[in-house]
Amino acid sequence: MDILDLNLIVLLQRTIELLAFYLILANIHGKDLKEALKRLFKIPQQTFYGNVVVLIFYPVVLALLFQILPTYMYLIDHLLRPFVAHFLLRRVFQLNKALISFLILMVVGFIFGIFAFIFSLDATFVFLWFLSSVMFMAHQNYFEGLYVRLVKRKRLLNVVTLLSFAFFLSPLFVEGFPVLFPLMLSLLLILGTIVYIKKELSYTIKRIRQATSDDFFIILKDLSSEYEEFDYCSWYIIRNQNVLELAPILSKKLDFQCLRGTIENYECITSKRQIKINVLL
Repeated sequence: MDILDLNLIVLLQRTIELLAFYLILANIHGKDLKEALKRLFKIPQQTFYGNVVVLIFYPVVLALLFQILPTYMYLIDHLLRPFVAHFLLRRVFQLNKALISFLILMVVGFIFGIFAFIFSLDATFVFLWFLSSVMFMAHQNYFEGLYVRLVKRKRLLNVVTLLSFAFFLSPLFVEGFPVLFPLMLSLLLILGTIVYIKKELSYTIKRIRQATSDDFFIILKDLSSEYEEFDYCSWYIIRNQNVLELAPILSKKLDFQCLRGTIENYECITSKRQIKINVLL
């Protein structure tokens, strides 16, 4: 393989990693895949040109550094990528979101790296497969859902953030840093969080199904990010939950409340990220 081929591969890999980091970070900031890509390309012309320059110029510089400083190129990319991704997002740098995005990127990349190692897959194919998977997860708002649930649990958020920070800085102090152990620990932590979220969802669904008329509206208030209750009507907005699974169960329970005469009528408006329920008492 000649140096031109090597540079093109390095350029492609760095571009993919930057774009994947950006999509994860944007999703944590509450933007799904469509919104993140729209923000990247369908924006004021000056900003658009700036983003294009960064997406092209940044990997090109890294590819050149690979020739000049091959030992330090990956370290430079490692340290700069969170800041470059924040620049593309045009948001004020937030350390905890950057670190958690970094950890998610490393864990997802590690999973694909294992498949590449076991099955001896082509590196370019693995990177493209990795980007496609990140795009799918951003489209489904997996990263946002994970972050929102971490925010609700301050201790767990602090543990994940500290782990991310230690992992991020470790290459500066330890040459040839053994990545396997912290990556496995991070993977277990994130998988544990996902399992916990699934158990929490199952518990919430069980509570809704078993709720009495009085308990049901207490549960609605617990689930709601915003709500108002009056003598003749009430409204509830449920965000940061698994909307697709909760909406049918809530509608069924509200139908039951109508049949019992507990409420006169209701309206359940479901969008991609929230459920708004208007109840006429």
